[in-house]
Amino acid sequence: MERVGDQIRSGTSRSSRSRPARISLKQAAYDEIKRLIVTLKLRPGERVNEQVICDLIGIGKTPVHQALQMLSAQGFVQIVPRKGIVITPDSLNDALTVLEARIVIETEMARFAAQRADTTVVEALERILSGGRRALETEDFEAFMRHDRAFHEKIAEAAGNAILLETLGALHARISRIWHLRAWKVDNLQKTQDEHTAVFRALAARNAQGAADAMRTHIETLRQNIVDASIAAADVGGQS
Repeated sequence: MERVGDQIRSGTSRSSRSRPARISLKQAAYDEIKRLIVTLKLRPGERVNEQVICDLIGIGKTPVHQALQMLSAQGFVQIVPRKGIVITPDSLNDALTVLEARIVIETEMARFAAQRADTTVVEALERILSGGRRALETEDFEAFMRHDRAFHEKIAEAAGNAILLETLGALHARISRIWHLRAWKVDNLQKTQDEHTAVFRALAARNAQGAADAMRTHIETLRQNIVDASIAAADVGGQS
């Protein structure tokens, strides 16, 4: 299997369609290490060192070191002097704290988007919702997760505030691992799809308060789902 470093050097990176052709090795290392963390290829609490990561992704020490510094600042890893790198353990409290911030930010972003979105945005959101429905019908979890992220990103873009968009991107990155750590049920995903639809309808109708309220309800539901999944996981662990 071709490693990311080899793909970058040959110009065949998996993300070449969506990124500038001359992506830096530091950025490539950052993206790939974060992907490995978010998708649990590097497990919470796992201890690794820079050389292991270099070998894993096929990128040299300097860009990997720089990428790890960025990931440390964002809370994905903990760098322990003379002991290596620890993948930050999953924390329910951290997830709930991130969601608390998302409720504040995304509620207002939905309000702004309803006021500012043009027909192009509305049409794009409708396509994303259709993709989410297809993913549900086929029980394609990974595809549904991508459409969920795309839905929130499109609303954030439509809000037209670059600072809020950047802040939200960091929050989404912090919580994305939760999708893989928790045992989600199809009913949870259907509820997410229904709540996305409610946000969309309010936004398309230019109902700013309705869009804000629907987004708040949606993220509060996600918060409760995470709490419920954590309790269920703890109960299973206690019985084993």
